[in-house]
Amino acid sequence: MNKLGSKTPPAGMREAVGLAWQLGYAIALPIVGFVLVGKLADQVFDTAPWFLFLGLIVSLPVSFLILYRKLKKFL
Repeated sequence: MNKLGSKTPPAGMREAVGLAWQLGYAIALPIVGFVLVGKLADQVFDTAPWFLFLGLIVSLPVSFLILYRKLKKFL
């Protein structure tokens, strides 16, 4: 319970949890997306695992850029 007797978390806590979810998605979605596209390209062109690795390498700076844009207001 918080100070007012309510069982709901304070607004600051909800905002922090929401930001954590956004950051998690900002990291996970580009990595999963680029790796899946790389895996598909490897199957089409029979070049395994090169496009998968390329997708992973490309996804890391993309994730970093998304994180930077989301966290820029806090830096």
